[in-house]
Amino acid sequence: MKLQKNIYLLLITIGLIISLNVNSETIKVGLSSHYYPFNFKKAGHIQGFEVDIWKEIGKTSHRQIKFVLSSFSNSFKLLNDKKIDTIANQVTLTPKRESNYFFSTPYTYDADQVFVKNTSHYHNIKDLKNRRIVADTISDSNLVLSRLNQEHNLNLKITPLRVDNLKNIVKLDYADAYVMERNEAVVYINHFNLPLKLLGPPIETFKKAYPFRRDEQGRQLKLIVDKALSQMRDNGKLTQISLKWLGMDITRNPMGLSNSD
Repeated sequence: MKLQKNIYLLLITIGLIISLNVNSETIKVGLSSHYYPFNFKKAGHIQGFEVDIWKEIGKTSHRQIKFVLSSFSNSFKLLNDKKIDTIANQVTLTPKRESNYFFSTPYTYDADQVFVKNTSHYHNIKDLKNRRIVADTISDSNLVLSRLNQEHNLNLKITPLRVDNLKNIVKLDYADAYVMERNEAVVYINHFNLPLKLLGPPIETFKKAYPFRRDEQGRQLKLIVDKALSQMRDNGKLTQISLKWLGMDITRNPMGLSNSD
């Protein structure tokens, strides 16, 4: 009986320690600095959509926020090693990631999208058979396009692209079409006034959320962030920040995704 009581008191103590840590520690947010307009450096300061979102999460949850700069490829290692608490790089929800991490409720929605020149007469992706296409290498656009290429026997000539090189690629008139994540690409197209337009509906839609380690602290941080995001959605802060940085609201299912998808 005494042993059971001691174990019970120990568990309570551990729970209190975890609770105190979650309620007092700064949330360390990993993000890259070359991902306009989501997070980027200007005049030596990190700014962008994700930065503003997390500053608001900090205000809403009464938490300090510390930004830790890292490449996206290294961010999950930092999360696993407890160097950061989450990742603010428009992380796409996938079954594999959801099996390894807790995720916040989705806060933005995106899609792989085909873009073509304004003067082109293509109507759908099948019209691009035997054409040259460039695809974003950082997102899964390249993989999605490769799958479509095989499924429809399109014989596409696929070349890797990073969206921040889009301006130069379009200027060289190198490709007949481009496949990229829609939100970021639309911002670049509008910012540089590129002569590109959407081709048909999105190829594949997906949701973005913040990952947390699958431990008790990660679970509690998820609850804290979910509550803050819910309040920010209700009071319009999410929409306000999205319109500021992207000129469109990517936080409220702009492509028709349902919350249950």
